[in-house]
Amino acid sequence: MAAGRYGRKKPRAKPQVIYRRVAQYAKNHPSLIINPTKGFHPALRFPRPSSGGFLMVHPIHKALPVLLALVLTALPVPQTAAEHNGPCIATDPVNPLLAGGGVVRFTEDPDAGAWTPWWIGPGQVHVAPPPATASATTAEELAELHAWQENRTSFQSFKAALVDSGPAGRFWEDKMLDLVIENSPLPKKNPPRMALMMGLLETAMHDALVISWHYKYCYERPAPYHVDPLLRPLVEERDLPSYPSEHAAVAAAASEILEHFFPDKDVDEDGFTILENGRLAADSRLWGGGNYRSDVEAGFSIGKQVAAYVLAERASDGQDAQWDPSTRPVHHDGSDPDFPANCVYIETPDNGNPPLEPAWGNVDPIWLDSGDQFRVPPPPPCDGPDWMAQTRDLWEAYLNLTDRQKEIADYWEAGELTVLPPGMNLQIAMDKSEEYGLSTMHHVRVLAYVAVAQADVGIAAWDSKYAYWAERPITSVHRYAWDLDPKYDGWWEANTNPTTGEVINRWFPHAVTPQFPGYVSGHASFTGAGQQVLKHLFPEDVPEFRAYQTDAAMARFYGGIHIRSDNDVGVELGIDVGDHIAQRIAEDGYGLAYLK
Repeated sequence: MAAGRYGRKKPRAKPQVIYRRVAQYAKNHPSLIINPTKGFHPALRFPRPSSGGFLMVHPIHKALPVLLALVLTALPVPQTAAEHNGPCIATDPVNPLLAGGGVVRFTEDPDAGAWTPWWIGPGQVHVAPPPATASATTAEELAELHAWQENRTSFQSFKAALVDSGPAGRFWEDKMLDLVIENSPLPKKNPPRMALMMGLLETAMHDALVISWHYKYCYERPAPYHVDPLLRPLVEERDLPSYPSEHAAVAAAASEILEHFFPDKDVDEDGFTILENGRLAADSRLWGGGNYRSDVEAGFSIGKQVAAYVLAERASDGQDAQWDPSTRPVHHDGSDPDFPANCVYIETPDNGNPPLEPAWGNVDPIWLDSGDQFRVPPPPPCDGPDWMAQTRDLWEAYLNLTDRQKEIADYWEAGELTVLPPGMNLQIAMDKSEEYGLSTMHHVRVLAYVAVAQADVGIAAWDSKYAYWAERPITSVHRYAWDLDPKYDGWWEANTNPTTGEVINRWFPHAVTPQFPGYVSGHASFTGAGQQVLKHLFPEDVPEFRAYQTDAAMARFYGGIHIRSDNDVGVELGIDVGDHIAQRIAEDGYGLAYLK
């Protein structure tokens, strides 16, 4: 697979540099400038300064803009629409001429509008052309931005800067992880369910951005700060067409997906709901001077259409399927001669909750064909010598845990009120994107792959878990207690059941035992898949990702909640799923990895 140095942010031209470019271009082409007052708002006047070759709005009110209107009708208009597949016909003669004349540069991922979507692409979403650059509507929209510039509140300034920080999707990824932390008590906000949510969120944002990029480079509308040198935006000035707004597109898509999974939740400390925050994030592009209102509305419409399509596609995907408890295998420890040993998972002393998501393996994956596509082979018999040897191995490791091993176990535990294991892998991908300085489109591309890997491996791991119902080490240790080490009486605490009077020898592992079967390890599977995808995307960092896979698996062994085969096979399952999803990388329209 080819690799290249792509997706990095380039230094942006300062406003005064853009101003000089426009002035020089207009000065060199005086015959191309016509009187722009026709068709403009009657309250505006555009006298041509005697000292230069460019036009500006007369400042009759400090809230009205200085509009730099270049109407360059003498040059032919490039037929950019023919290079795209969607319903897009660019008719404004000014925009391509500004770009072709070097007044503005449109260089940020110009081909990303042709990338392969996960759900819905430009051909399925029509976006009408933006208002013409030399039009009354654009003048009015610039006037609105100047009004915000003079009157925005501290909250609006803060929100504009916050939403603009990092790639367009980063604000919503952070919000999503905050929601997971705040709302992850089981059973409804659990690892496999949250992994699917992350997959739908990232792929919806990806498709909203692909559609936005398609229309951006069809219509090539300059950003307001490209044509108005007196506009002082709070946001980063980018070499990118402004219509439609990518920030508004991801705000609508992300807020709709998050609202579906976290209905009626507040998304921030100010008490705004998720949907309210989506609208605020979109409007922040006006407060910060980054986009025209028509940019924002077009982007917001794209995001809402994408989210609606995704949620409709997933309406009958099996998330709400009911499990039949009568299908659960019966646990027998072999002590009754009439029943052979069938030591399947049972509720444990340190977690007495019922099995979690036993039907999740039947949920439709995003990219895999089915949850059992990579079903692992059966675990060792739980009454056999291999299982006994692995249980003894875990017990001896528990007796000799080092501080470092405890730290690894604690770091990767990722239980309730954390980002959960899928969130940890998403955070690693977010940090890697920042390390490489990826642009918005490349950032969301990477995050979509990792999130899909998390969603699908969660379904695959749960398919295997409930295909075999393998018991947890806490059960095996108690069953093998005296065979393991009868001399360690200090490690056992005699407890009497107040109801039955039964004396129970209890041992509690370093970590809390989750409420689902042990084989295969969910942590090992999630990290195996997520890091395997990252290996394909960032080939120079393979040792780092391999180390994550090893640590996540060993953490569950050190925690005393998985024997080694749970973890080893879990990583293998994750690698298989990750490699399968990564095959799409060569066919996604970009097809390359990232190098330092």
